[in-house]
Amino acid sequence: MPDPIAPDLTRWVRVIERRPDGFVEFAFSIGDPALAVELILPEPAFTAFCAEQRVRTWNLNDHREETRP
Repeated sequence: MPDPIAPDLTRWVRVIERRPDGFVEFAFSIGDPALAVELILPEPAFTAFCAEQRVRTWNLNDHREETRP
């Protein structure tokens, strides 16, 4: 695997919705959690993505870190 871009910056995930069809809609950002792209992945791929990116989760509604990606 190639070296990550900006390895010193925190990667953030904000879950938008865990859908009944098994997909997770989420926002992903590097560095600033307020600037993100929205993505959708099946739950197993989302879990792998979060582990690979070593993400921290963020709840923008109350500006605090969450514990579950």
